Amino acid sequence: MARLQIGDGNLSKAEVKLFRSELKSVESAMAFSDEEMGLLKPEVEPPVRIPTVPHEPWNYKPYPVGRGLFDRVVNLLKVKMDAGVIEPTIGPYASRWFVIAKKDKAKLRF
Repeated sequence: MARLQIGDGNLSKAEVKLFRSELKSVESAMAFSDEEMGLLKPEVEPPVRIPTVPHEPWNYKPYPVGRGLFDRVVNLLKVKMDAGVIEPTIGPYASRWFVIAKKDKAKLRF
């Protein structure tokens, strides 16, 4: 929290102090990594059912993953599954997804 840069010099010291105190009161609601992220409990927000009109389900083939990235992509998917961001499924729908390298080139963005 001490390294957090708040504003670009346009806030007074009192405003920065207030922002820090408010941020501190809700910091457990923020996730800065997948491991910190949680999911809403059904008691807080029940699952949403989305009505649809009759249609043909789509089942797109995924984009190919290069051999050099394969192990990193598998690891990323495991981390996302462990965090509850994605889940395995078998169904009539499949959307394409891809990964790109972050600025540091070491990590992938899903």
